[in-house]
Amino acid sequence: MLPLFCFSQSLEFCIFDTMNTPEQINLDEFLSEKADNHTFLAVLGRPISHSLSPLIHNFALRSINNDSIYYPILVPEGHEDKMGELFRHPNFRGANITIPLKQTVLKYVDQTSETALVTGAANTVYLTDEGNLRADNTDIDGFLGPLHPYKSYLYGKSALVFGSGGAAKAVIYALKFLGMQSIYIVSRNPDSLDSIDFKSVSYSTWSDVAQECVLMVNTTPVGMYPLVGRSPVDEDKAPLLDGKICYDLIYRPLETHFLKQAAEHGGTPINGLEMFLGQAAHSFRLFTHQEFPLLNVRTLVKEYFESRIQGTTK
Repeated sequence: MLPLFCFSQSLEFCIFDTMNTPEQINLDEFLSEKADNHTFLAVLGRPISHSLSPLIHNFALRSINNDSIYYPILVPEGHEDKMGELFRHPNFRGANITIPLKQTVLKYVDQTSETALVTGAANTVYLTDEGNLRADNTDIDGFLGPLHPYKSYLYGKSALVFGSGGAAKAVIYALKFLGMQSIYIVSRNPDSLDSIDFKSVSYSTWSDVAQECVLMVNTTPVGMYPLVGRSPVDEDKAPLLDGKICYDLIYRPLETHFLKQAAEHGGTPINGLEMFLGQAAHSFRLFTHQEFPLLNVRTLVKEYFESRIQGTTK
């Protein structure tokens, strides 16, 4: 049971009737058992049980008196085509997309925003006023938020990005926007990557370019709940984080093992919470044409994590 909150007339927090946020459900099961019941939104991915998107979006929907329900939906490997059926269901109102579907999802929409087109990845699907399915990438705005204080420092310098999936594509686009000179992508298959926007290196050779990089970003799920003890950086290479801005897109846990390594070895850690909230706020506006209650949602999430630490939330 997770406590949800509601807004009073004065926009102060008040305790809402305690209720369950929707639990993870398989896409096929959702289509056969839930989709016809009411209007819905969702976050789609694999894995998906870790996501706090249902908590914050259901809270935000209640704040604007919207009765739709936001679900965490697992898309099994080989069942991606069913996303098209979900998107075209008459009760569909919008979806967020996460690992590993941010590139695949582009096949199932009518329109693609410029940012999604340039990055080749989308994290948001919504209905336009004309009823078309449109894909967008709100990760870029979310990612840039915590880096604003470092803009002048990062300009003209180099960055290292762990991972080469859809999230990495958004990060590359954002780093180019910041004016970073060189971007290195760390991949398990660097020879398969070919782009004028970045240079690819392997996990065994990234240390060769670490010294010139001032920013290191983890876009992989390594270290994400529940496998919280892992990091894309081996322990013997952790000293290379000294003096670097280390940004992990993961927000659960707030302090990943990668960020612990950064703090222990003289780096500046940035967790993924503000990116998560920033992209959610942008997505919510696309879904509803209304403002996302960012300050109250930030408080909700922090209270959620505090309750987890104290062992009061199951």
